[in-house]
Amino acid sequence: MNNSSEFANQRLREAGRAKDRAKRLAWAFVIGAALLEVLLGVALIDYWLALPAGLRMAGFMLLLLLLATGLGGWLKLRRRPTTIKEAALDTESQRPDLGCVISTAAEYTTGERSITHEYEPELVAALEQQAARNLHQAQISYTNKLLRPASFLAFALLTLLLFAAVAPVAFTAFKRTISPWSKETYTKVEVTPGSVDIPVGQDVDITNLFSGRLPKNPAIHWQQTNQPAWQSVALKASADGFYTYPFKKLQSSVKYQVTGNDAVSEVYEITTYVPPEVRALRVDVAYPEYTRVKPFFQTVPELTVLRASDLTFRITASTKLTKARLRFSGMPSIDLSAGENDQWSARVKAVTNADYWIELADAKGHGATNGQPYHLKVLPDNPPKIEITEPGEDMRAEATNTLPLKFAARDDFGISEIKIVYNKLGGPNQEIKCAFTNDGKGEFMGGAELALTGLNLKEYELVSYHAEARDNNTLDGPGVGVSPVYFIEITSEEGGAHPKSKPKSEGQRLNLLVIQKQIIADTTVLASKAGADKFDELASRQKEAVDFAEIYHESLGKFAAPPEAVKLMEDALREMKSASGSLAERKREAALPAEEKALADLYQIMKVLPRLGNIPIEPPPPSEEQPKPDPALQVVLEAIKKQKKELASNEEVAEALEEAKKLSRAQAQVLPPADEPGQSTENAGQGSKTSKAGPKAEGEKESNEAKAQAKPGEKKQAEEAQAEAKKEGEKKQGEQAKAGAKPGQGKEGQGGKAGTKPGEGKDGQEAKAAGKPGEGKKADQAKADAKAGEGKEGDGKEGEGAEAKPADEKETENLEKMAELESQLSKQAEALAAKLEKLAGKDTRLGHNAARQASKAAGQMGAAGQSLRQGNLGAAGTEGGQSLLSLDKVIAALQRLDQPNLTDVATEDFPKEYEALISEYLRKLSHEK
Repeated sequence: MNNSSEFANQRLREAGRAKDRAKRLAWAFVIGAALLEVLLGVALIDYWLALPAGLRMAGFMLLLLLLATGLGGWLKLRRRPTTIKEAALDTESQRPDLGCVISTAAEYTTGERSITHEYEPELVAALEQQAARNLHQAQISYTNKLLRPASFLAFALLTLLLFAAVAPVAFTAFKRTISPWSKETYTKVEVTPGSVDIPVGQDVDITNLFSGRLPKNPAIHWQQTNQPAWQSVALKASADGFYTYPFKKLQSSVKYQVTGNDAVSEVYEITTYVPPEVRALRVDVAYPEYTRVKPFFQTVPELTVLRASDLTFRITASTKLTKARLRFSGMPSIDLSAGENDQWSARVKAVTNADYWIELADAKGHGATNGQPYHLKVLPDNPPKIEITEPGEDMRAEATNTLPLKFAARDDFGISEIKIVYNKLGGPNQEIKCAFTNDGKGEFMGGAELALTGLNLKEYELVSYHAEARDNNTLDGPGVGVSPVYFIEITSEEGGAHPKSKPKSEGQRLNLLVIQKQIIADTTVLASKAGADKFDELASRQKEAVDFAEIYHESLGKFAAPPEAVKLMEDALREMKSASGSLAERKREAALPAEEKALADLYQIMKVLPRLGNIPIEPPPPSEEQPKPDPALQVVLEAIKKQKKELASNEEVAEALEEAKKLSRAQAQVLPPADEPGQSTENAGQGSKTSKAGPKAEGEKESNEAKAQAKPGEKKQAEEAQAEAKKEGEKKQGEQAKAGAKPGQGKEGQGGKAGTKPGEGKDGQEAKAAGKPGEGKKADQAKADAKAGEGKEGDGKEGEGAEAKPADEKETENLEKMAELESQLSKQAEALAAKLEKLAGKDTRLGHNAARQASKAAGQMGAAGQSLRQGNLGAAGTEGGQSLLSLDKVIAALQRLDQPNLTDVATEDFPKEYEALISEYLRKLSHEK
């Protein structure tokens, strides 16, 4: 009986606990659903009406009230648990067939009904047994009591999620309802740049990006300093969705704010300030000590200085500074140090070309930097230039002769030593140290006596000689300049105390001796650290000489030549191959002795086999007076013609040489003058006017100087150069006078005045006669225009004619014309480079270096034109001068092929007719007076 009573009580208590859980959960579902529905209702109203904070606060309080009610009801249910009898009645209600046995048994168990009769204990025991059996069969569940509350909660959640999915800013509505005190808005705005400091007069674009609910009335509001009224302007969206408003050339500070729908940005401020600027700039330039150039200074930021110069920048700003810095491209930045009188300074070593900027920061940290970079152009200290002026050509002499030599050298910063280096081919070098004089303008001249007696020379042996000059460069030098190499052939023919060069006949053709001489000459002047392209070019030329020598060697064997000649050719071949290999490996010192030994062997072959002549590689032109060549030689020439591709014709080389010379002359005419030390940009501009006013006079001067310095064998060439320069000068004068002469201008050459002097009609007629068709008319018209506009001589001012232009406008026009000329010359140089590239493919003697130099000159001319358009005369002059040097190398390479029998070993760095012009320009460029 006791077991049945305990089982029944346990089952009824479990049922009571289950009912309590169901009631509390159902209550939570109802309260939760109510809270969600109230939240959704308030959020919906706020979404459509954008409720003020007070109403949103009322909705929030309603939510709190519901939450409190639910919590109170839940606690009340927890304090009133379900009784056993209530659980029994719930069981009997779910199982009516069980009757009231379970509830009656529960009453006896809980004490609600007591035993009063003697038979009742047995009756109660029986009831409890029956209740236990019924509870064992019955399954009590309260799940059905949760269906309604759960459905209500599910409906609330569904409507909430639907609102969140449909409304783009539903979460913002929920946030505003849950936290009505927050600043959350349905429309948000992001303002750029916000608060900012800008220089006075600068533009600022206010960019606004709205998100969330699109604004219907976006606007910007601003207030200027010292003005109480606010101004407003509606904003319009651009294609990319931004709302932009520009503040143009602000002169004072401005406060501004952006609004749109319920979005209101914070108040930003644009603060204007006067940026610091360089009020005064001074750059002290100290060249390296060995140059003996006095320190100087300049006040313009564009710098062209010698490498390793010390530059001291001194800057005075328009306001107090906290920091100043020089920022370089490709170099570390350098901070300037503050000094007395608010001057900031820094010392810089000029080691490489660089762009630089001056960065300033005032007391409030406001920075300023020059927009366009300034340029630091660092020039290397080029080695001296030296020429043997007398005799300056290959010679024939007897072994007992003593040859008088004269030389001329030039260097910007002085020469410490000049010597003559000579040797018998295959023998050691010997030197003669020479005395020399200095004319004070960078020219050094002197002479020496070259005695051949001590060399124990025999017939058909050779002596090579050249001059070397060392400069005073103690920094990374000394720089060594080497003259062209000349050869002395030992023979009694045309010998004597004053031997003469072998005359050049029209029928002479290129020969193996000339080729080998040229290779020796080029190797002698080649620097040990020269580029791979130069070594490769020489190696290719030596390999071609090997090919010619092999053909001769094969032919000598076929025609039973003397064994001594065959052996000499074998030796020459071996030495040539050795030299070609050394050149390919960039071993100059090893290549030169082998080249000389090969040439010495070739001359000995001429001695053994006179019928070979000078070992030609091209057949002579047909001539009735010229005897037919030896059959053996004829076979060799036929073999060469079959095996070797046709070389570039002399006409092609001469045509390319003439084009290069004309291009160089034209560039020399356009070239702007270099700045003197301390000269400002303005002064440079005035100098250019003067230069442009008198191109004819300058052209004549250059031609006269070239003629005066030309060697005896080049007088005809110098005279032609003078006539060509005069024609170019008069042509340029006519064009400029026609374009730029104004009424009232003074005479030519007077402080930048344009025009022509009375009496210059003759020159104009000469230009007209010498120039191309139509050029004479231009010159006459230019003369007439200039004469009509002449003013008082020497006044240096323009008249008040109707066509007078301001000086700056005229200067800009002149610079633009010069820039256009540079562009045209650049295109011509590119065309010349293409032609030289084709010639190099036909003739390896020329190589590809000439084409590269022409292309390099084209790029430098283009850069000069660009600098002229920017008004940067210093940079334009530097680029123009470099282009002249590149063209000089092209001319030297072509002259080597065009005149193989005159001065065929003179690998000149520049043509003689331009020596005076280029030297004077480089002197100015290096700031030496």
